[in-house]
Amino acid sequence: MKLTHFALKRPVTIAMIFLSFAVVGGLSSQKLPLELMPNTELPFVYIYIPYFRSTPEQVEKQVTKPVEEII
Repeated sequence: MKLTHFALKRPVTIAMIFLSFAVVGGLSSQKLPLELMPNTELPFVYIYIPYFRSTPEQVEKQVTKPVEEII
């Protein structure tokens, strides 16, 4: 309850403390070493083959299966 009374009596002080925490946190996040956030590449291949006006079964039988076998 003492902290609540202090915060209500001195809102500018509380705002400055919060602002200083936000600034220090922002500066700290900019100074993180690169090893903590390495570049990663996910191994996947995306192939787009348009086959209009067909059912999913037709696409699977006539397009997807042959392409998968070739690749």
